Amino acid sequence: MKNITATLKNLLRKGQHNIMKITSLAIGLALGLVLIAKVAFEQSYDGFWRDSDRIYMVMETFPDQEDNSSTEIYPRTPGGVPVYLRMYSPEIETATRFTTLGEGSTFTLTETREKLKATYTVADSCFFDVLSLDVLQGDPEEILSSPLQAMVSESVARNIGGDAVGKTIVLDGREDAVLTISGVFRDFPENSIFSYLDMLVSMPSISYYTWDGSMNLLGNDRYTSLIKVREGVDISSVQARTDKFIEDYIAKELEKSGVEVGITFRRLDSWHRSDSQTRNMTLMLGLIAFALLFTAAMNYILLTVSSIIGRSKEMAVCKCYGAGQKEIRGMLVTEACVHTFLAFAAGMVLLAVFSGTVEKLTGTTLAGLLSGGRIFILIAVCIVIALISGAVPGNIFAKIPVASALRSYRESKRHWKLALLSIQFAAAAFLAILLIVISGQYRLVTNADTGYEYDNLAYASLEPVGDMAQRSLILQEIARLPEVEAVTFADVLPVHGTGGDNVMLPGNSEQLFNCADLYFVGKGYFNLMEIPVIQGNTFNENYGAAQEVMVSRRFVEFMERTAGWDSDIVGKDVYITSFSQPMTICGVYEDISIGSAVNPDTRPSVVAYSPEPTGGFALIKFHSISPEAISRAEQVIAGIVPDKEMFVYSYKNDMKAAYTGTRNFRDDVTVGSIVTLLIVFIGLVGYTSDEVNRRRKEIAVRKINGAVMRDIARLMNTDVAKIALPSVAAGAVAAFFAATEWLDQFALKTVLGWYLFVAGACIVLVLSVGVASYNVWRIAGEDPVKSLKNE
Repeated sequence: MKNITATLKNLLRKGQHNIMKITSLAIGLALGLVLIAKVAFEQSYDGFWRDSDRIYMVMETFPDQEDNSSTEIYPRTPGGVPVYLRMYSPEIETATRFTTLGEGSTFTLTETREKLKATYTVADSCFFDVLSLDVLQGDPEEILSSPLQAMVSESVARNIGGDAVGKTIVLDGREDAVLTISGVFRDFPENSIFSYLDMLVSMPSISYYTWDGSMNLLGNDRYTSLIKVREGVDISSVQARTDKFIEDYIAKELEKSGVEVGITFRRLDSWHRSDSQTRNMTLMLGLIAFALLFTAAMNYILLTVSSIIGRSKEMAVCKCYGAGQKEIRGMLVTEACVHTFLAFAAGMVLLAVFSGTVEKLTGTTLAGLLSGGRIFILIAVCIVIALISGAVPGNIFAKIPVASALRSYRESKRHWKLALLSIQFAAAAFLAILLIVISGQYRLVTNADTGYEYDNLAYASLEPVGDMAQRSLILQEIARLPEVEAVTFADVLPVHGTGGDNVMLPGNSEQLFNCADLYFVGKGYFNLMEIPVIQGNTFNENYGAAQEVMVSRRFVEFMERTAGWDSDIVGKDVYITSFSQPMTICGVYEDISIGSAVNPDTRPSVVAYSPEPTGGFALIKFHSISPEAISRAEQVIAGIVPDKEMFVYSYKNDMKAAYTGTRNFRDDVTVGSIVTLLIVFIGLVGYTSDEVNRRRKEIAVRKINGAVMRDIARLMNTDVAKIALPSVAAGAVAAFFAATEWLDQFALKTVLGWYLFVAGACIVLVLSVGVASYNVWRIAGEDPVKSLKNE
């Protein structure tokens, strides 16, 4: 207690740099702990469910189309798979499946006509038997097994007005299906892959919205399926029984179609953290957090050791009054603990003030980051930092001889200080170079050639409009606007990705390969999107729907390899499983980008023509896109369907949103680099200040002998440069390996040119030398005669 009191009294004591130490530590802790919390958050996904060690995702496996020796995993199954597996396998305690019909879909309260949004998901009656989410109102087993019944999350219920049970709603575009809200469940935690689920519609209701394939064993692979095994069951026994199930019930059908499909399992709580993107992100965030916290701790030690000359007499006096080395170490550790506590408190205040920025950087609320016991992880990290920050200088101070200290102790511990500075230089260079690489990669993927033009492109969902004539009218009226260059429709937007279909030859049930199906598009689609047609022609608009198909260049290559066709495929017929009849290939277009560069869809693609908008999206190409032009288009839509809430969105914004994770990571590294440089500069200021004071007599003699301030600055900077150059080089090497590992997740990668590393190193060196020079210039300008008198 006595040490704590003394530490608090000395907070503003001159020469100890206490405010500087606490400030730099607070800044480092604020960001470093957020990043550690984010890493812990990502690793905790779906680990909170009751019996989480017994819950498994059911997934399909296929041979890789590029390499038959490897296997692709698809995290969906036909609807009947988990149901039949449960009946077939006594090792399975229960099973469930669900499928999303519309993410962020608009629904209308029939009583008030108020419009709200939710993710419509059809789920079966065993949903809450597998996922132990609290049910606040209603009997989920009864609700989810009754037609036209639904449950909503606590948040949706609150938006409805609090008392949601008994209210009726309709999904826009499906006004004939009136749903009754009969239950309310607790919001899914943020650290769940199912956090988007906020409305569950009973499985018997699916036929009101789409084709009912909920009991299929083959095809309609759209369901997320989960099983919960019995206690003590090893999943390998379930896998063996599942393989036997496939052999008994599915193998013949698979053999007829020439397709190889398997079923495998993965624990739900390992699915997110085993994802390659998650692994890369957490690894990089962990490295950045370590660099930040280690830099902050080393800077604290540096500033403490830098005050050794001023505090030597204090330590000597304590020893004269009986303090041993143990007590001296205790004093410094206590001091570090108090300072770390104050820095932690200041850091938490900073996080609270900038909670919006934290949420933007991490994609998670501050409350979500700190919940689930993660606050204790952060406290444990702070304790470790406090002990390290106190033990190292405590050991140095404890070894100062009493006699030497009382005779004006002059030992500088310069090697200690330079070693600590070197660690900070390496960390700063590591983050600065990483920032340059990540920024370059973000620019590359967001400006990459997608194979189509989208700068002036916008879209509006047509799903809320059930009437075909109204859909056509919307397209016609938007086309009349002077701001609009062209309009058409498309079932799928390439940036959103798409499902797949199998390709076969007419009269042959052997499935050749799986393709990315863009389904139907309207008149003028290829001209509007500016997709080059490299063989044949676009659709004959006199034909009806699903008579002709256009295929990508990659499709031609796959047909050459699997069917033995030559490159001239125009006029030939193919059968694609989503369509009821063989279709004639009328043209070949250049490959386009589907999905993002992080998760690119490399399959061949196909697209069919429909003379009428089947649904999907209205595609609007403006002469020059602007908020005003978008508003005009929205007004046209509102005039035709005033009872629908429909918006027009910029396609370019969706392209940027596809790389939100990359952008957030870039922003994390940007803030981390700035904070690390700030901490390094604080350490440099403390180091140069103490070195100038220690060498005041030497500097005065040099000035009397004709040295100018430039010479003094060069003298001090030489020491800094000698340690900075190798340290920055070490940081650059570490950045190279980290950047290489991070870039592996992208199909399209920026070039790791040597100039990037030189640029990052030079930035750190120039700024560091500049800060050191300014501080030396500021302090060492004292009259040399006065300096010698003070000596």
